[in-house]
Amino acid sequence: MYAAPVSAHRRTNSGYYFAPIETFINDDPRRVLGALAAAHTFDLDSGQKQAWEIEIRVLTAALKKIQGTVYFEFDVPRLASRIDVVVISGAAVFPIEFKCGESRYHTADYNQA
Repeated sequence: MYAAPVSAHRRTNSGYYFAPIETFINDDPRRVLGALAAAHTFDLDSGQKQAWEIEIRVLTAALKKIQGTVYFEFDVPRLASRIDVVVISGAAVFPIEFKCGESRYHTADYNQA
């Protein structure tokens, strides 16, 4: 099943951006970043933008041989939070929490993950 990337005008209940991994890898990183920024309902600070740029770059390289779907800012309504990235490949679900630019991890970071 093909899930089209989220456009700048549409946000799903799943997250800010989602696409088959192959589509994500071949997508222009600026377009992915634009979709994330358009779906973000809070003030977008430079730190969040930089974190997304790093996440996009890391995942583009890491997912090259993986088939499945990637979701950025995946909504978890019961927890009233979001997971940075969720990758679904076959029967496996991989929640990924990035801590870009951090040199120390705090208890809250471990609890979030």
